[in-house]
Amino acid sequence: MVEHRSPKPGVAGSIPASPARKEIMINKIKIFFEGVQFEMQKVSWPTWDELRGSTFVVLGLSLILSIFLFFVDFLLSRIASVVL
Repeated sequence: MVEHRSPKPGVAGSIPASPARKEIMINKIKIFFEGVQFEMQKVSWPTWDELRGSTFVVLGLSLILSIFLFFVDFLLSRIASVVL
C-alpha cells in the first residue's frame, strides 16, 4: 500500500492554526511594539523653531530649483525648435 503524506511537513490538512501559534504571534507583535516604544523615546525631536527653520530652507531651495529647471527646460526647448 502507498503511504500518503502531506506536501508540507507539520501541516495537518485543513486543521486551523493551533492556539499556541496564535499566542506566539501575539507575543511577537507585543514585543515588537514595546521595542518601537523604547526606540521612539530615544529620538531627539526638533523644537518648533528648528522645524520652522528647516521647513523654510526646504521650501526655499525647492522654489529656487524649480525656477532653475523651468529656465533650463525653456532654453532647451527653444534650442530644439530652432535646430529641428
